[in-house]
Amino acid sequence: LLISKDFNNPNQRSITGDAEAYYAYLPAIIIYHDLDYNFLSEVNKKYYADNTKDFLIDFQGEKVNKTFPGIALLYLPFFLIAHVLTFLFGAEMDGYSSIYQVCFTIGHFVYLLLGLMAMQKVLLQLSFSKQITNWVLLIIVLGTNMFFYVVFDQSVTHIHNFFLINYCLLNILKHRESGTLKFIYTALFTLALIGITRPTNVLVIGLIIFFIPTVSFYRELLQRLFQLKPFIMVVLSTVPLFLIPFILWKLQTGHWVVYSYGDEGFDFKHPEIFNFLLSYFKGWWLYTPLALIILLLGFGILWKQNKKQFVIGITLFAVLVYVFSSWWCWYYGAGMSQRVMIDYTIVLAYLLGLILMKAQHLGKRSWPLYLVVTLLVFFMFFKQFR
Repeated sequence: LLISKDFNNPNQRSITGDAEAYYAYLPAIIIYHDLDYNFLSEVNKKYYADNTKDFLIDFQGEKVNKTFPGIALLYLPFFLIAHVLTFLFGAEMDGYSSIYQVCFTIGHFVYLLLGLMAMQKVLLQLSFSKQITNWVLLIIVLGTNMFFYVVFDQSVTHIHNFFLINYCLLNILKHRESGTLKFIYTALFTLALIGITRPTNVLVIGLIIFFIPTVSFYRELLQRLFQLKPFIMVVLSTVPLFLIPFILWKLQTGHWVVYSYGDEGFDFKHPEIFNFLLSYFKGWWLYTPLALIILLLGFGILWKQNKKQFVIGITLFAVLVYVFSSWWCWYYGAGMSQRVMIDYTIVLAYLLGLILMKAQHLGKRSWPLYLVVTLLVFFMFFKQFR
């Protein structure tokens, strides 16, 4: 990608689409000191040939960036690296020149790598073998729409969410194993960052319950966290992050609370469930059929192994599909399949691990093993050519 992509081409820039909105906080605050975003008109003419994302909403006569700032914090390290490099090489320190675009793209791949590393450790924590775990990672990356949003479109937040959710879950599992509260503090910090990235990320709580469906675990954890020292650590690890959107709203509009999405919202009375899952336009299962195969086979195995987890998992996916398909733009713009489901890939990875483990136990000469392998390979190639 780095070799073939022309970062000077207005139509090939990585900081485009949704990323323009999330990223704009950084140059606005660090370079231009301008939360009215007046600098954007000049930047757009210079770098984007007027093909830009309209992300500024008018709120009582003031401009406000409609996106939440969580992802900007993940962009920040690579923005700062680019800023230093532009200074050293004498390039334009405007936040959008080629060095910024390249560093932004590298950051996208870094978060993919970190997300996969976290997912690998989660699966190992859940007692899958290293061999099965590595096959799961390979199949998930090549067989789902994650591949598209790594190679062809770096403008959305889902690879970053993928990393955050896997890392959060990993730390919770480490706490369950060791009882050490430092992992919970890290998990809560990550959870707060997840929360100020996309409001619907609150649904990740259901994912945590799916992997740890034990009431006593949460009861004992809450009892420990409500002691004085742990409670102070919880406040310090979460509250500063949660305050960031309110502070930015105040600086941009003079108001502490703003619904920054304007006329955009949910229509829970008319969810586009069929279209979300099966439409030719953007159906998740139509363009990522591997997800459907994994859900059918994986939940079938889970029903026999852990009925409580099965019920939680089915409920989680039902809620996810209902909420996401109720958004006014249920197809979530241009792209491949339903990108919002990438965030919850860890559940597909877990179910796929169950499938591969079951096939492995059936023996090398068993026809179900060959059938499963054939289906997985077919849909991996299907996804690449699709």
